[in-house]
Formats: sequence, structure tokens, C-alpha cells
Amino acid sequence: VLDENNMSARYSTYGDFDFYDPAHETGYEYMEYDQYPAGLEPQLKFTTMADNFGSQAQTDVRLAVEVINTGNDNTIHNGLSNEGFTVLPGNDIELRAGDYQMPSAIGHYDVVFSVVQEEEEQAPEDNNDTLHFEISTSTYARDRGFTDGIFVSTDDYNGQAHEIGNVFLIEESGFSAHSVSACVAVGTSLPANVYGRIYSFAVDTVISYELIGTTSLSEVLPEHLNDFGQENLITMSFAEPLDLAPGAYLVVIGTDAGPDEFYMANSGDSYELSSWVWYNQEDLFYVARTPMVRLNVGPFVSVDDAITSPRLNIYPNPASEQISIDIPFSTQARCELYNVSGEMIDQFTLQPGTRNLDLQSFANGVYWIRAISDNETSIARFVKQ
Repeated sequence: VLDENNMSARYSTYGDFDFYDPAHETGYEYMEYDQYPAGLEPQLKFTTMADNFGSQAQTDVRLAVEVINTGNDNTIHNGLSNEGFTVLPGNDIELRAGDYQMPSAIGHYDVVFSVVQEEEEQAPEDNNDTLHFEISTSTYARDRGFTDGIFVSTDDYNGQAHEIGNVFLIEESGFSAHSVSACVAVGTSLPANVYGRIYSFAVDTVISYELIGTTSLSEVLPEHLNDFGQENLITMSFAEPLDLAPGAYLVVIGTDAGPDEFYMANSGDSYELSSWVWYNQEDLFYVARTPMVRLNVGPFVSVDDAITSPRLNIYPNPASEQISIDIPFSTQARCELYNVSGEMIDQFTLQPGTRNLDLQSFANGVYWIRAISDNETSIARFVKQ
């Protein structure tokens, strides 16, 4: 027996991607990203599909939205559809709840979508949908932050060198590419060498592209491999940051290994014509799942640094209130503090010897400190709990 009053939410988004909208200059405007770098904060556009699974018509059906800073649980925006609709049984409707320009505030955010109506809802558990994104210091990412699949090619391309990645839209001037980060999936044959590349990219009647820059080769280590739910990044840096004019860019990870030997981690569905694989720089195809390839437009620390760099001495570790840092240099050190995603969240200067760092304002999690003095660099990880 059907409930009389049962609305449901699905396909919620805070983007408004429509590649074929003539008002979208590049076609890639209003894609939904998981991480936005500071300075490219999005204008959120709230949409959901609402289904009437009940036996009665529902009246004054609207979309309510709430944007929450999850770091402090503060609601920074509430929105509601301007107009309510009547939805007959078995029908659906697209609901919108206006726009909101995100402020320049680094942090993690939830967007809560709620379908509401005049009648009393009898199955409220499916009326809500929650999406998550982050304003980061430097990382642009379209994947959902953890491995949920791998890219599988057809046998026709076994053994062929290939590049795979995503389109990113730079809408403001003054940005430069520092590095490319990616997640490689378990099953990859080691040793494997990879590089990052950036192309200016456009799709009109034909596909046009121009190589902007290539990183040096990086070796994939066992520590880089990702199983389901993991996010172990390998980061490939450019010798010098690459200036990025406003426009669309294809950011890829490349390897001489074939897709039968090298497995790219995927995470979430991809928009049409926005994620691509390129075999031998000849056969170019767009893919339906999002490769875990990210663009860093600022300083970034990777697992490679932690493996190869000399260690600072940090204690106690884990710590809850304070850590002591032994600076191994004879001169003062510039210290950079990074979160677990590799983004720099603070900079400070420490003198030689042992110095303390107060952790009481830090969220629980994993952090890295890189200390730089003259031509020496030392790095170490600590855990706040």
C-alpha cells in the first residue's frame, strides 16, 4: 500500500553544468567540483529532482537548501524555492532554490537539500540529500575524495602508452599550476613511471588543444597504490609554476605502460566531454567515470616527500595539546604546515633547537611539517587526536 504523502529527492547538485548552453563560453562553466582552490570559490546553483511516490497529489512542493560549515557547524546560507508546485502521483519535477556565492573561507562544507510540501510527509528519510565540498588552499579536484573504482580499457589498447585526466576551468587570472596529483589503483605493475601534463583544451566542432607543460617523471611506489576507499596521492611537480590564463585545461597523468598494466583510480561519475583518455596521443575518448587527477595551483606536499626527505623530530606523536619540534639546522627555518590532503594551511619561522607548537585550535587528523633552511629541507608527520 502506497503512502499518501511521499516525496523523494534525487540527482541533487550545487552546479549547473550544461555543455551545450550557448551562454557557457567554454561549455565547462558551473561544473560541480569536490575541491575548489581559494580564489576560485564557486557560485552555487541548487537543483534537485523531486519524485512523488505517494498516492495523492502533493501541493506547494519546494526545495529548501542549507550550506553548513562542518568545521564549526555554522549555517552560512539558507535557500528556498520562490514558487511551490503541485506534483501528481508518479510524476517528478526539477526544483531550484536560487544561487549563492561562496565566500573566501577555507574549510569543509555540506549542502543539505530537502524537498518540502504542504502535506505531512510520511516517509521523510528520502526527502533529504547531502553533498560535500571543500574550499582548499590550492587544490582543484573533481573526484569525490576516495577511490571507488578503476579505469578499465578495451583489449585493443593493451600495452599502449596513454594519458588520462579531467578538464578544469580557470575563470580568473593570476593562477599558476604548481603540480598534478593523482591516485593510482591497486593492480598496477611496479615499477611504473608517470608524469603530469596540462593542455589548453576546447571542444567545438573539433577538439583543439595545446601542450602547456610537462612534469618530470615520478616513480609509482607501493605507498601510492589505492584500494577502495583510499586516497594515496602521487604528486608530480613542474620545474617552474605554469601561468594559467582564464580558460579550460585538460590535466592528465601519463605513462608509457598500457592500461592492462597501469590502473587509474576513479571516483564518481563524470560530466559529458569533461574526462578523457588519450592512447598514444592518437585516439582520444571521453570517459564516464572521473579519474582521480587533480590540479594544484599552490604549494603542495606529497607522500613522496615523506618517503624521501630527512625527518624532523616531533614529539609526542600523536599529541592532543602541544608538540615539540627539533629543528636540525644551524640557522632559522621556514616551516610549512600541510593537512592530510597535502595542502599548505600555514607558514611560520622557527629558530634552531627545540620549539613548541600549540595544537588546541587544530582539528583532529594527520599533518605534515616541512622545514626549509638555506638549501636543506626536512619533513615529518604528526597526528593531532
